[in-house]
Amino acid sequence: MKKLIFNYQPGQKVKLLDRYTLLAAGYPDNNDAQDFLNLLAGKEVVVDQAFTGEGIYTCTDEPDVAIHQVFIEKLIPQDEMTQVAIAKVIGISRNTVKGIIDRTIERMTTMIKDSGNEDDFKAAL
Repeated sequence: MKKLIFNYQPGQKVKLLDRYTLLAAGYPDNNDAQDFLNLLAGKEVVVDQAFTGEGIYTCTDEPDVAIHQVFIEKLIPQDEMTQVAIAKVIGISRNTVKGIIDRTIERMTTMIKDSGNEDDFKAAL
């Protein structure tokens, strides 16, 4: 199974793999306070710089430490992530993102109407 490659952008918040996961994957255990394992593992950090095409990032907390993409567990969703930002992260066009969102809203609206529970859904909102 091929892993989806994301293109994280400066200002986005990401969660890094935790210590246990890194050790289980074969990362060497050590006591060096400046090593990635002891410095950033498991933390949520904000991307400072992105080296496009290389999958290497720096973060605002530790700008001197290079973070390879394989150490990033996930993107932390922001309250208001624009369609453009979503497209950049996933590496697809903004129009594709807009189409997906529009079709999803349309399908959900149809499902709600077909279920006959429109009032319940409106009350939940």
